[in-house]
Amino acid sequence: YTRLALNADQLGRTHNELLDVVEAVNAAMLTSGATGVEAAQSMRQLAQALGSGKVQGDEFRTMMEAMPAVARAVADEMGIAMGKMNLSMSELWELAPEGAITVDRVITALLNKHDELVAAAESMPLTVGEAIEMLQTYTIRMVGILNEVTMATNRLGGAIRWFVGNMDQVVAAFAALTAAI
Repeated sequence: YTRLALNADQLGRTHNELLDVVEAVNAAMLTSGATGVEAAQSMRQLAQALGSGKVQGDEFRTMMEAMPAVARAVADEMGIAMGKMNLSMSELWELAPEGAITVDRVITALLNKHDELVAAAESMPLTVGEAIEMLQTYTIRMVGILNEVTMATNRLGGAIRWFVGNMDQVVAAFAALTAAI
């Protein structure tokens, strides 16, 4: 989310839309059965594509192999843009070297398929690791929304910095309190 949020204005998207994109990508990764390492690599490749403005080369190959639901969403979106109802994966492969798969099209595809991807992910059994990932995603989403409204993360960041900088005193006070009880 952070990489997307930094480019929100450049992408012409709201923070809520970008949060939906992150949620859609997470759902797509979950339904793909990717391992944690594969998911992390895929997310890194996608973030690099977002920085360049186009999905091609390694980024495209990773999306096709490790994020088939994202690739299908993009194929559907590209097909609609080209006046075709069903763009095949091989046709999508042909478009990548031409630079036709833009970040805007990927984001639009993920927004259009958001509900479908999330529903598919929610229908799957949940592991503890996935539950933790879900908690992280929703926490990031809530922090993003709260920050957009209140700029609270600046204050929270300052409070965390103070807490870390004063950890010795906090631990000493906690130890004294527990000893007194």
